[in-house]
Amino acid sequence: METTPRTPDLATCALVGSLLTSPALSWRHHGIGLLQAYVVQGPVEYRLHVWHPELRFVDDDSGMLHDHRFHLESLVLLGAMHDTEIVLHSADKGWIVPRPIYRMWEVENARKAAASGEGWVKRLEWGTTATSDGSPLCTIDTIEHVYAQGSRYSYPPRKFHRSESRELTVTLCKKSAQEDVPARILARDGATPKHGIGEPMRLWDEPRKKYIHEAADRLLELARTS
Repeated sequence: METTPRTPDLATCALVGSLLTSPALSWRHHGIGLLQAYVVQGPVEYRLHVWHPELRFVDDDSGMLHDHRFHLESLVLLGAMHDTEIVLHSADKGWIVPRPIYRMWEVENARKAAASGEGWVKRLEWGTTATSDGSPLCTIDTIEHVYAQGSRYSYPPRKFHRSESRELTVTLCKKSAQEDVPARILARDGATPKHGIGEPMRLWDEPRKKYIHEAADRLLELARTS
């Protein structure tokens, strides 16, 4: 599915554009290609994401294929999200054409990982996964989506997907129904994944600040001229 770009709510663009460079926000860098900052924390949370391909520093086996421990709703304010829905299958289903085998891992939640500077990644064993046979090994099918500017999309907890951008992109995310369980990632069998969160970043770090400022400028310009 690919949505048609449309103008998002201009008041939201103005507010987010003004907020992006506020010293009240505390940013962190996630290696799958985005900067994250909380606007509201609590049982229901809102978080700003600034995406750019150059912000990615992990490989395909270190969190690109992941789920969440919460219900995710995402509003695309700028750019487009390239999102791939992941469908899991048993690894020993007997495919005629051999498929890559993936292993499931648990990861420490991002806030705790950012606080420590190094998040743990734990290999899952038999009987602890959501696959039908309890195996930590699986194969996958993929369904590709492109959510253009002005689109909304959502994922329930424990549903695997892959998110990436191919241009500067800003999303406003709502997190609800959070569960006290680790998120999970998929890595090709034999690979050893790394956590995507490192040291908390400062707003003025180079070169990341340029993406925050460019995103703010473009959202404010959109709000002024549309």
